[in-house]
Amino acid sequence: FHVVTARSTQDATLDGFTITGGRAVGVAPEDGGGGLFAYGSSLLVENCVFRDNEALNGGAVYNLDNHTQFHRCRFENNRATNRGGAVLNRRSPVLLRYARVLANEAGSGAGIYNGHSSDATLINSVVAGNVASGDGGGLYNELSSPTLIHVSVGLNEASNGGGLYNSDGSAPRVVNSILYHDEPNEVVNGDTVPTITHTDVEGGCTVADSCTTDETGNLAMDPLFADWDTLDLRLFHRSPVIDQGDNGAVPADLLTDLDGDARRRDGTSDNTGTVDLGADEARDLSEYPVVHVDQAATGADDGSSWTDAYRSLE
Repeated sequence: FHVVTARSTQDATLDGFTITGGRAVGVAPEDGGGGLFAYGSSLLVENCVFRDNEALNGGAVYNLDNHTQFHRCRFENNRATNRGGAVLNRRSPVLLRYARVLANEAGSGAGIYNGHSSDATLINSVVAGNVASGDGGGLYNELSSPTLIHVSVGLNEASNGGGLYNSDGSAPRVVNSILYHDEPNEVVNGDTVPTITHTDVEGGCTVADSCTTDETGNLAMDPLFADWDTLDLRLFHRSPVIDQGDNGAVPADLLTDLDGDARRRDGTSDNTGTVDLGADEARDLSEYPVVHVDQAATGADDGSSWTDAYRSLE
């Protein structure tokens, strides 16, 4: 069964629900979308959590001929036997903004599977900790060319294409993003080459190695994610990807990052407002508290100044 079904449903909103425990079985396409099966619909799904759903395809969500928008949704611990552990899109150019796609499983496309002209758009989102027994740990693209803007893809696993697996004419556009710590590799391309710019890719992503058609602004440096164990892909304040983005690639209405902080912050305190790579902006160094420690201080011992410095951190 599907927890929620939408058939030819137009301009409907699903807001603030936790959708869990769905199990979709049967004849295709009824075998897809344990949490949500949406066909021929135009939906706005926001502030929702899809957790612990399963199906043969699209463990949490199966979009078929859809134009659905997902806003501030969380997809975690969902499972698909075949494709799309969290989300499977088929002929569905869906939009995901401020999404967290975490710890899902599938045969291929453990996070998101885009198939058959599903030129999806992901913005300000995290795809992390997803595991595919086959190809495409984070995203699998088949006959589809999605756009990723300020997306952090990390700590995903697959047989091949731990971050992105592109097949059958798929040529995604990736900008201001991070692809790092995915196993066994970050990007695998088929017969076409994506455009990946201003993105941090483990092992590098260049024109020469047929990873991208344009390598402008690309890096190959550990982004210093905050906490691997909890899939926290926020940036440590000394991350080399701070202030390395392309402001011109940021949508005009994208004013905040995944945590709701200002999208253009001065993470290096150099008086520039260049965006960081990935889903979250690093905190400005001025936002970290300064604690003074001096064993010879004679003041209030509260750390507020050198005079009143802590005499010990014990």
